[in-house]
Amino acid sequence: MAESLLGGEAQGLVIGYEGGVLRIHGDDEATRSIRSKADVMGGDACIRTTRIPVWLVVRHKQLGISDERILANYPGLAAADLIAAWDFYAANAERVELERRSHEEAA
Repeated sequence: MAESLLGGEAQGLVIGYEGGVLRIHGDDEATRSIRSKADVMGGDACIRTTRIPVWLVVRHKQLGISDERILANYPGLAAADLIAAWDFYAANAERVELERRSHEEAA
């Protein structure tokens, strides 16, 4: 099911469901996981077990905010988390942009 949603493997990431949670695994599973769970942030793809959605850090990047500044604003994140977010966005830009637009329209 995850493969049909996200296209299988993308840029060295393995996509799969574990315990009802969509997980994207990279080199370091603990820090490179992107998760989507219906009861967390409305199912938006989030970084690890945080409530920080991928679309939020991607939007910061689109606005010209540096990785260093993003990490300073979100001390619970590591550089590897941002790499995972950028990789996920590269493979799933349409999904991430839809999540962002949905959030902005609801606000």
